[in-house]
Amino acid sequence: MKKELLSRYIKITSIIICMFILLIIKIFIIQKDYENETMPTIYKGGNQTEKISQIDYQVYDYSGKNIVSLAKKYILVIEVNAFRMNNVKDSQEGLLAFNYIMKSQYPDFSLDDIVNKNGKLYFDKLDAESYEKLKDLTKVIKGIYVYNYDCVDNKDAWKIENILTLINKDKSKNINSTSQVNDSLEKNILNTVRGNKDNIISLSLNSKGFYSKETYGIDDNNLNPQLTLDEEWQQKIRDVLNRKLFSKLPNIGVAIVESSTGKVRVLAQKDESKPNILIGATGLGFPPGSIFKVVDEITAISENKLDLSKKYVCNGVLCKKNGKPHPHGTLNLNEALRVSCNEAFSQLGASLGYENIMSMCDKLGLFSKVLNLNDEAAGVRAEKISGMNNISIGQSLNVTPIQMTAVINTVVNNGVYIKPTILEGYKDNKNQFISLDKPKSINILDSQSALIIKNQLKDVVNNGSGVKAQVSGVEIGGKTGTAEGTSGNDIWFLGYFKMNNKYYSMVILVPNLIGTNDDGDSYGGGNTAAPIFSQVVEAIK
Repeated sequence: MKKELLSRYIKITSIIICMFILLIIKIFIIQKDYENETMPTIYKGGNQTEKISQIDYQVYDYSGKNIVSLAKKYILVIEVNAFRMNNVKDSQEGLLAFNYIMKSQYPDFSLDDIVNKNGKLYFDKLDAESYEKLKDLTKVIKGIYVYNYDCVDNKDAWKIENILTLINKDKSKNINSTSQVNDSLEKNILNTVRGNKDNIISLSLNSKGFYSKETYGIDDNNLNPQLTLDEEWQQKIRDVLNRKLFSKLPNIGVAIVESSTGKVRVLAQKDESKPNILIGATGLGFPPGSIFKVVDEITAISENKLDLSKKYVCNGVLCKKNGKPHPHGTLNLNEALRVSCNEAFSQLGASLGYENIMSMCDKLGLFSKVLNLNDEAAGVRAEKISGMNNISIGQSLNVTPIQMTAVINTVVNNGVYIKPTILEGYKDNKNQFISLDKPKSINILDSQSALIIKNQLKDVVNNGSGVKAQVSGVEIGGKTGTAEGTSGNDIWFLGYFKMNNKYYSMVILVPNLIGTNDDGDSYGGGNTAAPIFSQVVEAIK
């Protein structure tokens, strides 16, 4: 047995030795006409320039932190004319190592093929370990060089950060094509950065045929979009959404807006490989369900029809619990909002009328794009024929979460609507900042009327359907919502919280849920979205 193993070992060793000898002979034959110690005059002082980044700008959050998620490509370039100048006498060991490394990455790699070609040959599927080894070999092998190339990691293509980064790949295309919106935010960014110069690396070729003296070129005048996002909050919230506690929820969206300025601080969702639900991407938006009752109240106050002493009777025709009638009895509008009574608000909606409610929706920015992103949904306006019973409780119409943050902004801002924005301005590579115009604002309510609704929303969290949104020591108000969608129920919580003497508006959306939770209850705003609201506030407070 030992003799057989020894014999096999000798045979294998002999084969390997023969292969190396053949390789050396092959290199020697290939190079018999290229014994020069130095490069011909035509190659002296040559330079190579390579683009080192997929995009020619950075994307910053509000604090100036670069938020582009980049992946590295490791690239080897062989300049064939220079490579032919390698002398087998001087480079035997290096060429053998080079061939071995390249074959480990490209099994079909052949030195015969290389020297019979012309120009530059690119190999861009190297791993990091091979790249480092090849980098060392550039000192002993002529005509090769390596560099890193930064490309956008589009694994989570629907992250808002990536949506505003991947636009650069369309730079050479007609931005006004049918796939683009003429006045989209992407187009505006692209037009601003169109004059940016590529980030490059330059390498000098010396008279011996080796590439050296790397220099990098990043133009100081290149403009970089600065967003309103808080990347630290973004990451904390993504961690929350991926907790085991929410493992049975396929997707969750969270949008947070600084109420007084309309600046979007967070747009994050659990599954960012799927179309961004916060902007209603590639769709029509979502039915808001009972969070639309806040719009009813704003409309009622503006029309002087909010009578908080009036009594409404709920017989359970429109109010259900786990699929069964759930009458609330006699209650006023404060109590109706606290328990989210559909029948009381359908009666309120009937008294307001279709035109008044739709007019208020327009003032609050519903049924129109907010951030003006190419794939953002505008929503769907309710048709009068749908009936006020449905419209008043947020059915028969579609909105997006980012639209609904502005509704809460209006309540918190003493009745002033401020359109949410995500682009702060542009910063060049010398740190000079160019700010944009402030977003539009409209007076919708007087401050006293806004305070009435704000206190009602606080009562919903303290004593009503939103109790699971509570966070100790934090002022919170909000409204729960459950809407019948096309492929399941859409679960909402729309609210505000106060932190560091600032108010923030936040919306939670859990789309397309079917079935019941672990307690056997139907998924709803109070038992599903409100707890997420609480966990998010806890994570960032």
